[in-house]
Amino acid sequence: MTNTFYDNEHDADLMALGDHLTHQAIAFTGGGFIGGSLAHKPQSWTIFDIEYCYNRQDHNAYVATDGAAAHKYIRWPFHNVAAACWITVHYDAAHSVLRAEAPVVMAADLHSERQMLTQLFGALAKRPSSIATTWAGEAKDYASLRRAATFHGLRQPPQLCNTWTHHRDRLDLCRVTRGQAEPIHLPELLAALSIPCKPSPSKEIGKLVENGDWAKVKEQVLADVLATTALAVRHLYSHRVIDVDPDHAMLAVAKAAADALPHSRFVHRTFLPWAEGRSAKNIASGAAALAA
Repeated sequence: MTNTFYDNEHDADLMALGDHLTHQAIAFTGGGFIGGSLAHKPQSWTIFDIEYCYNRQDHNAYVATDGAAAHKYIRWPFHNVAAACWITVHYDAAHSVLRAEAPVVMAADLHSERQMLTQLFGALAKRPSSIATTWAGEAKDYASLRRAATFHGLRQPPQLCNTWTHHRDRLDLCRVTRGQAEPIHLPELLAALSIPCKPSPSKEIGKLVENGDWAKVKEQVLADVLATTALAVRHLYSHRVIDVDPDHAMLAVAKAAADALPHSRFVHRTFLPWAEGRSAKNIASGAAALAA
């Protein structure tokens, strides 16, 4: 694992050498990121987020069996999928247009873990060239999903089969936006970029899941996906992967979400008004520039 802090100048030199070798390996294989931008230019991205519940029963059995050597904290092997959301966006390079599919939101009130994974894996497998996009997915989500796939006997989509963290089939926005800077929480970056954040504080999601407040859980996971999509669009534009106005593109995403989810308070009271405001401001700025 890469260390962010260096004890001495020798450590910094080793890190620089490691980064250089990683860069060369990515370039040689034709995948991942080079200088922050995608080495190849895919035409679609599937952005998703997962919320979890603790498998306390199996964890307690593990602790009882392993005794003093057991980890008391419930780590990712015992995190079961409680909710999932994803949205796929397609970039038409010929017309510089970003098109968004309707977001899908699922939770444990109506679906089992296996059913949610089957749907998510199916969405990714149907478009094997679509980049699986997350915020910090490499740190937990992919490990949990692979555990779940093994448990349920499911075939993973192509994007998850390779475990290399820089693989070109996946985009972890936490990694590519921070570089060697210290890890941060998604709401921190969203606040700095003036992107609407999740309706409930991050630490509340566990309580919402435990209490079975599925309406709020669904709003939370949906908000995370829409916010991550906004971040992804801005990242891809700034790194010259797509050539479409980010604010106009996000208005299309917000409208797709509004059409698909007419009862979502977050979409209709927060995200869509934000996207409409950003787009209107962009148009007004452009008109003013032309008049000047």
